[in-house]
Amino acid sequence: MCAGQDFSMQSVQRRIGRMRGERSNNEETVEQEAKIQQLTTELDEKTAVRQHLTEQIKHVNVRHTYSFILLITNHKLHHMWNRKAYG
Repeated sequence: MCAGQDFSMQSVQRRIGRMRGERSNNEETVEQEAKIQQLTTELDEKTAVRQHLTEQIKHVNVRHTYSFILLITNHKLHHMWNRKAYG
């Protein structure tokens, strides 16, 4: 059998396999690479959202801490003022 006949035979076998619903390794590889790309994109998007939310939480914590410090400071100042005024 010569190379041309061998190639034709393989081509016919591949076509018959596709008609039966079989897939070649190349088709599976292409599908897997597409799925990997899709999942990578989703991961990148979710990572960006996580980073954004983490930054927001840091800002809220800073504001909350600052507000708490102001509250305590005002309370102490008010207490000290009352001692001096009514002391």
